Amino acid sequence: MHMMFVDESGDPGYPEGGGWRRWGGSRFFARVGLIIHGWKWKAWNERLLRFKQNRGLTWDDEIRASDIRRGKRAFVGWEQPRRAQFLQDLAALIGLNRDITLLGVIIDKSKVDVTQRDRLVKPDVRSLELLLEQHGKLEDVAFRRTCRVLGAEPILEVVGEELGIVPSTFAQRRRNSYLRAIASMALCRYGGLTWRQVAELQGLKSGAAVSAQLSKLAAALEAGRLPRVLRRSLKKITSRLSELRNRRTAGS
Repeated sequence: MHMMFVDESGDPGYPEGGGWRRWGGSRFFARVGLIIHGWKWKAWNERLLRFKQNRGLTWDDEIRASDIRRGKRAFVGWEQPRRAQFLQDLAALIGLNRDITLLGVIIDKSKVDVTQRDRLVKPDVRSLELLLEQHGKLEDVAFRRTCRVLGAEPILEVVGEELGIVPSTFAQRRRNSYLRAIASMALCRYGGLTWRQVAELQGLKSGAAVSAQLSKLAAALEAGRLPRVLRRSLKKITSRLSELRNRRTAGS
């Protein structure tokens, strides 16, 4: 069984007479759903608690984007660079977790035909319906196994460019290095490869070695031990590969 944790931003109201410029409410209404399997949520919660504790937060401190930006509540006294780094690390922690799927809906209320049925006009109701529809389509696509993946060569080319090394370097063992782990993450996430397949590409003995690499990378991200230059490279790698995958999916 999968669970979806839902949050929203914006208010569901409309200005009288359609006067959007002077109205004090929001023009957009957004809803996001985080999906995770029931067997995985406990382990994820423990990882998130460690992530917070390693950065000086308590287990019950609420993480709100607005508080991070403004330095409020749990983030009072944090300088802007520290808050920005926290947000980047959190995004990486979530984005690199293969057990999590994020879905989002944004409704521009100024373009809604308010003469429609009440259910279609209310953004708080309609956004949840659209989110569930997206989840249904996602499950259908996963069932039919039509998800577009990238080949190993273009993935390693992008990773190599951002890390400043040639792809053949990933087959070389380096002590206390995260380079192989980053390449493994990209191959699994964007190439749909198994740990065993990644191990064969990197000249490792088994998929267990790849699993250890990924665990090491996740632990470094949680504890904030990953060097800043690698965090920046990792962000660029995921952005470029996501864009490349989206372009290929749209063209298929």
